[in-house]
Amino acid sequence: MPVVNGWKLSDKPLWALGTKQSWGWSWRLVQASQPRDLPGVERVWLEVDPEYLPDREALEEWAMDSVCEATDGCRVEPDGICPHGHPSWLLVLGYI
Repeated sequence: MPVVNGWKLSDKPLWALGTKQSWGWSWRLVQASQPRDLPGVERVWLEVDPEYLPDREALEEWAMDSVCEATDGCRVEPDGICPHGHPSWLLVLGYI
């Protein structure tokens, strides 16, 4: 089982999964062979390169700063989404 920046990963691809809620989008990090949609549920699957996984120090810095990285490496606000549609790591990992 590979470890990247302190994260234990399986051999399956890494995805940022967005699910449409009544109040907006809910994000989480998922490892799955392929994306699967559910009938009647609006979802967005964005494949994530594991090399972009932040370490604990980066997460702590971003939590105190006004800028952090999105899952594709772009710089965004902590609760933001980049122009390519990728959410911040703080959103995907449930810190916001």
